[in-house]
Amino acid sequence: MIEFMDVSQEVKDGLRLIFSDANEKPYIGPILKKINPEQKIISKESIYRINRIF
Repeated sequence: MIEFMDVSQEVKDGLRLIFSDANEKPYIGPILKKINPEQKIISKESIYRINRIF
């Protein structure tokens, strides 16, 4: 799902690390602060592609 998000590569990498089995994970707060809350993070096209997968 992270791959479909319209956010920076830095945010995607941080989220992947948080949801991985890594021992030393970053805090999620600083990563979430890098996402603009007024911007859609998943486009309609991405939602359509996700729906085709499932």
